[in-house]
Amino acid sequence: MSGAAIEVIGLARLRTSMKRAGLDLNDLKSLNRQAAEAVAPTARSMTPVGPDVKGHIVSSVRVGATASAGVLRAGTGRGGRFPYGGPLHWGWPSRGIKAQPWLANAAKATEGRWTDVYQNGVEDIIGKIEGA
Repeated sequence: MSGAAIEVIGLARLRTSMKRAGLDLNDLKSLNRQAAEAVAPTARSMTPVGPDVKGHIVSSVRVGATASAGVLRAGTGRGGRFPYGGPLHWGWPSRGIKAQPWLANAAKATEGRWTDVYQNGVEDIIGKIEGA
């Protein structure tokens, strides 16, 4: 499933600086997870429900993170019970499925929350780099 992406400008440089200062890149993974977790409740509340949506895809909304990204996923995993998450979110015009981009909309609606997470977290990390 393709997804929306939000680029944090300077993240690669920050990772390089962290490595040079001997800092743990898991700090970035944790920061990315916190940012994604700031979006997750809103994403769950915006998940489509109704007769045209089979099952309870809201239960498949989950957070993931790496040192380079925070991620929200819905539909796949958990035994692949909801393989229609991608088409439901992004649409599938040839099948008459209209896009309902609730994850992207949740990220936009909570932008102030997760950007604060990044700003505070990056400032803490920069403080550690400068102190190293």
